[in-house]
Amino acid sequence: MARLTELRQTLRVLHLIRTYLNRTETFIYSQIQPTRSYDSWCIARNAKKGETELFPFARLSIYSQQAASWLPREWAHLNYRLLKRMTDHELRFYLRCIDGIRPNLIHIHYGTDAWYFLPLLTKVGIPSLVSFYGYDASSFPRRYFGLGSYYLRHMFRTVNRVLAMSEDMKDDLIRIGCPQDKIRIHYPNGVDLARFTCSKGLSPEQEGKVIILNVASMEGRKGQLDLVHAFAMVRERLPQVELHIAGEGPLRKDIEKAIRSLNLSRCVTLLGHVPYEELPVVLSRAHIFCHPSVTTRQGDKEGIPTIILEAAASCLPIVATLHAGIPEAVVDGQTGFLVKEHDIASLAKRLAELAEDSTMRIQMGHRGRAHIERHFDVRLLAEKREVIYDELLASCARSRTK
Repeated sequence: MARLTELRQTLRVLHLIRTYLNRTETFIYSQIQPTRSYDSWCIARNAKKGETELFPFARLSIYSQQAASWLPREWAHLNYRLLKRMTDHELRFYLRCIDGIRPNLIHIHYGTDAWYFLPLLTKVGIPSLVSFYGYDASSFPRRYFGLGSYYLRHMFRTVNRVLAMSEDMKDDLIRIGCPQDKIRIHYPNGVDLARFTCSKGLSPEQEGKVIILNVASMEGRKGQLDLVHAFAMVRERLPQVELHIAGEGPLRKDIEKAIRSLNLSRCVTLLGHVPYEELPVVLSRAHIFCHPSVTTRQGDKEGIPTIILEAAASCLPIVATLHAGIPEAVVDGQTGFLVKEHDIASLAKRLAELAEDSTMRIQMGHRGRAHIERHFDVRLLAEKREVIYDELLASCARSRTK
């Protein structure tokens, strides 16, 4: 057994992603950390100024930061901006990296990124899998007059496994054309239960107010405009309720306009971007967490928002929508409430029920924490990811011996 463990520790997984990393991509950062049985390396094409530095990783190589002669580098950047295609110069860089790493398997993050890395996968022939996270399985296939689906179907033929975040996403991938036998359900990012603890919070009897919290980028699929209108209905009945929204994004001005037009400026606080290290404190000050995700007109959907899991781990009852994989994270009537997308009246009703009933909030919050402990503990999910890696390597080994 000791010898088997020793051998397993020599296995290497190479993570590929086009841009390392956006500040919200903590769910990818957690996956590239070495695990008990796999050492990790990461290669990216691009860095993101001011955000890449938030995710230090020793075994990271970024093409755009490597010294190279001016002409091939600038041609590669121009080609990437226009076509999102890999040049021979980029391919040679990635091949040199792989030659030094000698990975046992390759894990690509985002279906769209797998298309970019396809020439590399074809060249090296290393067992590979790709994780889908939301838009890449929902709105991207519709883009470019349907060429998005064509690109993905071509990629599906090359990779060995496709990871979906939920049953809903699995159905989307099958509709696009992914072979069902290649798909595995795996939620990518669990919760560090030591970091997000069960806080008692501030009771309305002590402080005279109830805080509803939303943490999300301000974009269409996050549903903050619906939340603001629902909150206005809650506020008519319950003047002690406040709404705090943390995040930035393209819809901020629209959200500010809605707040002003509904005369909510005194009871809605926009917190701006909350650094990840400060998130547990922000959650501990709230009583209810609301995340009313919606499907955009372009078909863009979420997977399972990580913040919902972190809020539930903090013993907050959740009010959310019947959207994508959210029903796998929130047990309706037990750990929170789920309503239909854009059903503002039902959203307001459920928020008001929780705001008025502190006992219900506490009971749902504790059940939510238990649900996260059973299904979304970061250590448990890392072990499940290792099982997927092991199964992939064993399957490819059997195929080579036939």
